[in-house]
This record gives sequence, C-alpha cells and structure tokens, in this order.
Amino acid sequence: MKLLQTSSIRKRILFAFTLVMLPLVFGLALAIFFIHNLGTQGQNAVLNAADTVQYSRALLEELPDMERNALQYRVLHDPSLYKLYKERHRQFQQTAAAFSHLNLNYAMREKLNELTTREQVVFNNFSQSAPNSADSSIAIGQFEDLNNLARSILALGTQSIDTEINNMQEVTKFRQHQLAWMVAILILAGFFMAAISIVLITRPIRSIDQAIKQLGSGELSTPINVRGPQDLKELGKRLDWLRSRLVDLEQDRIRFLRHISHELKTPLTNIREGTQLMTDQIVGPLNSEQLEIAQILQKNGLQLQKRIEDLLNFSASQGSQLFKDSTLVKFDQVIMKVIDDQKVAIKAKRIIINAQLQSVTILADYEKICVVVDNLLSNAIKYSPTGGTIRLSLTINDDQAVLNVEDQGPGIRPDERERIFDAFYQGQNSDTGHVKGTGLGLSIAREYMRIHQGIIENIDQQRGAHFRIAMPAARLGG
Repeated sequence: MKLLQTSSIRKRILFAFTLVMLPLVFGLALAIFFIHNLGTQGQNAVLNAADTVQYSRALLEELPDMERNALQYRVLHDPSLYKLYKERHRQFQQTAAAFSHLNLNYAMREKLNELTTREQVVFNNFSQSAPNSADSSIAIGQFEDLNNLARSILALGTQSIDTEINNMQEVTKFRQHQLAWMVAILILAGFFMAAISIVLITRPIRSIDQAIKQLGSGELSTPINVRGPQDLKELGKRLDWLRSRLVDLEQDRIRFLRHISHELKTPLTNIREGTQLMTDQIVGPLNSEQLEIAQILQKNGLQLQKRIEDLLNFSASQGSQLFKDSTLVKFDQVIMKVIDDQKVAIKAKRIIINAQLQSVTILADYEKICVVVDNLLSNAIKYSPTGGTIRLSLTINDDQAVLNVEDQGPGIRPDERERIFDAFYQGQNSDTGHVKGTGLGLSIAREYMRIHQGIIENIDQQRGAHFRIAMPAARLGG
C-alpha cells in the first residue's frame, strides 16, 4: 500500500488494469486447458473406437480364409495349403495380440481372449490330426463358433463407439457446466477487482474534486491536503497555493472597497451639503432652470450616497464572522418599520402591500436585519408594475422565523437564480426600464443571513419573484 501511495496516477491505472485482467487471463487459460483436454480425450476415444472396429473386422475377415484353407487342405492334402493355413493362423494371433493392447472394456476383452484361445485349440487339433480324420472334421466345424465370437466382438466394438459418444457428450456437458460456473465466478471477481480499481483511482481524484469545490464555494480558511499518488499530491500543493493567493486577493479586494468607499464618502458629503444649500436658496435666489438643475444634482447625490453605503455594507459583511450588538428583536416590527421607510416609493407606484405577519422574536443585529428586509422590499418595489401587489408573510416553522416576499414583476430567469446572490451581478431584467443598481443588495443580504445562521433563497414560481429568508427564532420563557 505504501507503494501505491508514492506511485503516480499512471502507475496506479496500470496496476488497476493488471488487477482487472488477472481473472480474465486465468479464465482464458483454464478454458484453453479444458478445451485441449476435451479435444485430446475425444481424439483418443475416436482413434480407439476406429481401431477397435478395424481389428474386429480384420479378425472376422481372417476366420473364413483360415476355414477355407483348412477345408482345401483336408480335401486336397496339399502341404502348401496347410502352410497357407498356418500363416493365416499366425497373422490372426498377431492381429488379436495387437487388438488386446487397445483400451477395451471388460466384455470385449473377455470375448477376445475366448476367441484367441478357442482358435488356438482349433489350430492345435487340426494340426495334430490327419487331414481326412474325424478330429480334423470336428476342428473345422468349430470355425462357425469362432465366426460367431468374432461377430459378437464387432458388435461390441460398434456398441463401444456409441458408448464413447455418450461419454463424450456427458464430459462435454460437465465441462460446459464447469465453464459456466467459472465464467460466473470470474465475472464476480472481475467486478470486485474493478471496484477495487475504481477506489484506487477515484479516491485521490475525489479529493481533488472536493478541493476544487472548496475553492469554488469560497471556503478559503481550510488548508487543502490531497492524499494519494505523488503527482496528485503535487497538484494538491498547487491548489493550496492558489487558495492562499485567493485569500490574499480577497483581503486586498475588501481593503480596496473600504478605502475607496471611505474616500468617496467625504467629498460626496460636501457635494450634498452644497446642493442642499442651493435648493434651499440659502446662498441666494435661483430661477426655475437653476433650481431644477440643483434638484437633479441633489437627487443624483443621494443615489450616489446609497451606492457608496452599499459598498461599505458589503465590505463590512465580508469581514464579519459573528454578528455583534445582538439583541432580542421583534421581527414583525422590523418589517413594519421598513415598510414605513419605503412608503414614498410605495405611494409613487401605487403599490398595495399585503402583509400577514405573526409576532416573532429573533436574536439578531437590529441594523443588519433591517438592511436585509430593506433590500428585499426595495427590489420588490423596484420591479413591481404600477398598481401591483407585494405580499409579505412572516411565520414560525420548526423554530425558524420564515419571511416570504413576493412581487408581480418580471421574475428571475431560471439560469440566474443562483448567480443573483453573487456580488456585483445584475440579472437580465435589471435594465428593462429600471434604475440600474450596484448588484450588491442580495449579496449583502446573503452575507448578513449567513452571519445570523440563516438562509436566503429564491423560490421558483410562474409569475414575479419570490424570496424567502429563514433564521432561528428566539426561545422565550422557561
């Protein structure tokens, strides 16, 4: 195992490939052995059966020739005929001896022994008697029994072929069953080896995937430590270096936002105070055109101040880990306050507010919760049509304070539901007749909810936008 820890991913893949191939190679070798063994047995059986039939026929063909030579010698008394009979007898015994060396069954061997013994007795009796004597006639008469024995041997030989075929079929079926079981076992072994191989290969890759997801989710505080082959460990070190660089860049970004926001706020305050003096005509009277220009400057100054405050709030939320100044807050009263703060914008668009609020108490930072609700309600007012309705509902569900904000605007595209919470992101519907914002409102709301151990999410619905926030409700009393 230490070898696998220090090896490269290429060596690990090669090892896994070898591991998976082992059962297949073993099964192939075993199948080749079975087939070779079966082929050898079949070949031997066929040759033995063919030799058995051949020798049986040879014996059966030689007996009539010997009988004919013996009869001719008995009648003609020609010594050459006896010599020919004697030669055929010798050849018959040699054939029978060669026949006996085959792989014969018990019945055939017994019949063959009986045939050779009786033929030898007939030859001895015929050779020791006169050609025209009664003993020679009796000896010749026994050839009929010898022919019958030879025919029975041939029949047994033919029957042995059928027996060998049946035996081969049985052996073949047995080998087939063996191979079927072997294939099943090897398939299971292959799956087992493949599972081990997958674990060996995917475990370090999974750690890389988790490290990348960690970076993608913004979790930069936890060091990245990848275990596995040496090359993936090196990749893990590079990812940890990237994490460190991202931490540094995030800190630089937050510092930049804080500094630039602070630097912009001071001159903006002077601009606002100056335009206020001009619109109040404290520095002198203005004609209608000058007053209109001063009012436009004052309005844009207020919008610019709101954007700078968004930047300050966002930079503050990025640096906060725990909320401070937490107190028991009446959540329903916070919502009513925010509605009251937005009454000018509500009246301007003749929007109907349908608020169904339970009395809910939470432990929270009052200012931050006001910012969250204000951002949600501001967006709802901004995107609602003139004369539209905004529904707000506050309930308690499983010790969670749940606020739903629904409007009748254009809604949020499905592909933007996750990205709308990213800093500075503005959806496709943000520029359709509305004043363009900074894209920080929902991002600040999400950060503040995270600080309060709560969640904010966009709920899919057919018409308009629907946002829901949930956070722990305070437990009062015993």
